Amino acid sequence: MSDNQWQRYLQDYHDKNQLNASLKVLSIAELEQQDIIVDLADRAMLQISGRDSSSFLQGQLTCNLEEVTQTASRRAAHCNPKGRILLSARCLQWQDSIYLLLPRCNLEPSLNDLKRYAVFYQLELTAMTNEIVCIGINIADPISQFARRVIDLAEDETIQQGQYIIINEIPRQRYLIIGNTSAIIELHQQYFTEFKLGSTDHWRLLNIDSGRAEIVARNRGLFTPHELNYQLSNTISFNKGCYTGQEIIARMQHRGQLKKALWHAVITPQQAEISALQLSNLVGQAVGQVVMAANDNIATHALVCAQNSACQNGDFKLDKTISVAWQQLLPTAQ
Repeated sequence: MSDNQWQRYLQDYHDKNQLNASLKVLSIAELEQQDIIVDLADRAMLQISGRDSSSFLQGQLTCNLEEVTQTASRRAAHCNPKGRILLSARCLQWQDSIYLLLPRCNLEPSLNDLKRYAVFYQLELTAMTNEIVCIGINIADPISQFARRVIDLAEDETIQQGQYIIINEIPRQRYLIIGNTSAIIELHQQYFTEFKLGSTDHWRLLNIDSGRAEIVARNRGLFTPHELNYQLSNTISFNKGCYTGQEIIARMQHRGQLKKALWHAVITPQQAEISALQLSNLVGQAVGQVVMAANDNIATHALVCAQNSACQNGDFKLDKTISVAWQQLLPTAQ
């Protein structure tokens, strides 16, 4: 999300105090050891309001809307009837509405998808691009003032305080904060004045290292939830009723043999353009499809929907000069 007043305040503050001077391109390991604040201007929110909003989304999203409360959010996906993901989002309840936090580039097509199903429900779908601010916080200091405030917050749990909401992404490490401009500025002045200013590329690297694959406009409809390990990250409920794509997703869970999963690939040397690439080995055999990628100071890191058998056989080369090392299978995929 974008708010010019917030962005000007944040950039002016960090330029004045030179807090981001040393935060250049770091390795993922070094990045995780930094106290970082990121303006997530590449995010947007879809507001669903009205008396049928919960029942409507229960029939569309993979998560269980009964678990989305004032104190808990859920990761969610919206699939087509063939069980392929059109939208990945953070689903949360805030004030009197339900919101989906998703990549800005996928907001408009996702809104159009949901509108087609919403015609028989009493609800309103509203795209929110500039009305509120979203920031990402990475905590390295476990005894900082903010860390002490959220220490008891479990994964996916939320704290709502008037004009903002705090969401636990990774326990005791990463958090999302959503709110109006004045509330976010006040939080920054209270907790984050010594944090370095990170970029959306830094945040993407942290998501890749955590195995948090997301759907953007260019890859919507390409992957099933199981291919992105969503069944292992509390993104799919197998106990709720029917939703779009549910039959195929349930069949894969209970009867299917998973030949593909999400893997973390480290590609050297760095590649300027690798998003959306099909990875093939030297003899032209397809190995996997890149879901998302970002560069640190050493290599290109990518989340890849890949053939398990190919990854388990070890590292390989894309050509004579480009090597792919499969790091250990992501913890969520084990």
